[in-house]
Amino acid sequence: MDKLPNRLRAMRKQANMTLVQLGEHMGMTHTHLSNMERGVRKLDLETMERLARILNCSVADFLTDDHFPNRLSAQEQAVIDNMRRMESGDRNRVADIASTFAPETDQQKRAANDDLR
Repeated sequence: MDKLPNRLRAMRKQANMTLVQLGEHMGMTHTHLSNMERGVRKLDLETMERLARILNCSVADFLTDDHFPNRLSAQEQAVIDNMRRMESGDRNRVADIASTFAPETDQQKRAANDDLR
């Protein structure tokens, strides 16, 4: 979790909080929090959960994409959100068009071969 401290600092700054302010909410000193941000002190799950509540984010926001290799990008999530608002027929047409741009996976090829048998 070497990138975790950098994420903590970014989330704190995004919430427009100083170390002192966050420390007051957390019931710990700004020095202790500074050590967490710099990676001198490790964050446990309970601390991450408390920080997430105070900073109005999720625990997952502190973790890198290395921890969640299947995490959707903002653009991918926007596409899914848009598709969910579409009528069924339009959604199917968009899915058919999108599939022409994506290479077929080995699993899809095996499934197609199984269907032919």
